[in-house]
Order: sequence, then C-alpha cells, then structure tokens
Amino acid sequence: MWATTDKEYIIKTLDQVHIFSVFLNIPEDEIIRCTCVRNYKISNPLRYDPNPSVGFRWYGDKLIMRDFADYKFRGDVFEIVGIVLKKNCNNNIDFTEICSAIIEHASDKMNDTAYIFKVHNSNIKAANSDFKSISTELRDFTFYDYRYFNQFGITNDLIDKFVKCVNRFTIDGITNPYYYTRKDPCYQYQIQTNAIKLYFPFRNKKMSNRFITNNKCPLEEIQTIAMTDYKLLIKSQKDKMLLYRILRELNITNVGVHVISSETAKLPNDIVQVLKDTTHNKIFVLFDTDTTGINSANEYKANYNFYPLFFTKGYPAKDPTDLVRMTSYEFVKDKFKNMYLNDIINAKD
Repeated sequence: MWATTDKEYIIKTLDQVHIFSVFLNIPEDEIIRCTCVRNYKISNPLRYDPNPSVGFRWYGDKLIMRDFADYKFRGDVFEIVGIVLKKNCNNNIDFTEICSAIIEHASDKMNDTAYIFKVHNSNIKAANSDFKSISTELRDFTFYDYRYFNQFGITNDLIDKFVKCVNRFTIDGITNPYYYTRKDPCYQYQIQTNAIKLYFPFRNKKMSNRFITNNKCPLEEIQTIAMTDYKLLIKSQKDKMLLYRILRELNITNVGVHVISSETAKLPNDIVQVLKDTTHNKIFVLFDTDTTGINSANEYKANYNFYPLFFTKGYPAKDPTDLVRMTSYEFVKDKFKNMYLNDIINAKD
C-alpha cells in the first residue's frame, strides 16, 4: 500500500501540470494559460463539451481542475486521474494504483515521452481511422438510448440486435479519454467479423469525429451477402434497421439491404462482381438527396450499373430515417411500398 509519503512525493516532486497533461491529453501550455488568465476555459476531454467549461487553479500546493458545467469533474491530480482510470481515490487499493500510474507515466525521473506519444498517436489514429483494433467496455441500454433510435422508426428488437452501448473504449490498446454521458452517447455497430464502428450521434461533424472505425472494407457486413432478387445499397446502419422493419412488415423477402461505408466509397471489382453474382435482377443505391449523395448515386450507375433511387427527393430530409422523424413511420412505410412496386420491381433500364 502506498504511504502518505508517496502522495507527498507526487505533490512536492512531480509536475502537476504535466500529470494533468499526460492523463487528459491536454497541452501543458493550455493548462498553464488557465491558471494565469482569468475566466479562460478549455473543453473537458472526458465528456462532450462544445462550450468550454474547464479551468485550472492553484490552491496552495495543489493544482485543481474544475468543470463549471459538471461538478463530478472536479479535483486534484489523484481525483481526476482516478476518474480517467475508473478508480476511487478514497479507496486504499485504488489509490495505490492511481499513484502507481502517475509515477509510471508522469514521473520526472522516467522517460514519459513514449507514453505521451502513444496517447497523442491514438487520437491521430482515431481521426484518420488508421488503426487495427478497438476494444470497448459496454453498458446497459437506457430509456434515452431507445428513444434516440425510436424517433427514426427503429423498434427495440432491432436496436437490441444491431446496437451496443459503449461506456469506454481503447484504440490499439490505448484508452481514449471518453466515457459515457447522456449528452454524448457512443453506440457500437459490428460491421465486419473483426471490425466495429463507433457512432457519436450528438457530435458536430464539423468539429469532431462522429464515427470511429477500424473497418477497411467499403461494404459493411460483407459476410451477410446472400442470393436475392434485388439489392439495395444504403449509407447508414440506421437506414438499414429502418428498412429491415419496413421489409418485415410488408412481407418483402426478396430484397437484400447492404451498407456502404460512405457514399463516396469506391467498390473494388471483386465486391461488385459478388454483388452482381448474388442478385437475380437489379441492384439499387439509396443515398442522401444532397449534392454528395446524388452525385455518388449517379457515379454508381455510371461505374457499376447500379440504379439510383432518390427516396427523399422533394422533402427537406436527406435520408429515410430523417424522413420518419419529420413525418411519420407509416408515411415512410407507404412511400417505400410504392417505390418497391414502381421503381424496383418495375424498374426500367
């Protein structure tokens, strides 16, 4: 067990700015600026924080982090490192592990450059999807998780089958400074046998990643390809779950639904050939009805002879799930039924 002198050693000997920087992946100069500039705040890396709410202040010989929007993120290096490690600094055994981690990774007497590089590199990999493995710690569904997907016409049985709720995750063995809050949930899709996609629905896609994945294949769930009369290529797992419900309720069994990793993804020849070889009639693409989606759908027709369907054309919604949210599930279901009869079964070249 760590003695009081070990805590004193950390406080009196180690650089507390450096400790916070290492475990929160915040630049040291940003922390120092918080301590020097009145009312200067930065975003909390431990939760979704679009309006920066974290400050740092010295109280005697202790540097304290304070999140003015979420009181649970307040404390000295032991408390905050404990939150990162999911340890309770008031528990003797946990406190021992907290001190051990601080000394191992943020000690002036050790070469901590490798650890800092690993954390920084992990975030760079996440931004560029340039990594091999994601490991997740899951949590139970809440009412709010179901409600989020229900608004798009997705039923609970499909949510339970295709979605998992994430509490924390690691990238190539490095723990990401994220854990679940209701304002920033993370959902997991199993999109290949050995690949997953993490989805952060409430994040601003212009400011942070809404998706993190180790998938390298442009067609998700490639192992589910089967012989069907028709195939429908779409651009999201949400649309897939909605269409599964619609097809089930309309008793349509001859349409295979497959997700493209992105609307701009280029399909290699072998995947195109497998799709064609397992389809008796035609393959269709149903992308967003914005400029990117329309251009991509037309390119799929030109490059692969896959037929574009502009399902939400004339509506403010870009995709089927958004159209459910703006109208109703029954409206979208009837619209799909008409599209199936007029544009899929009786499609003209």
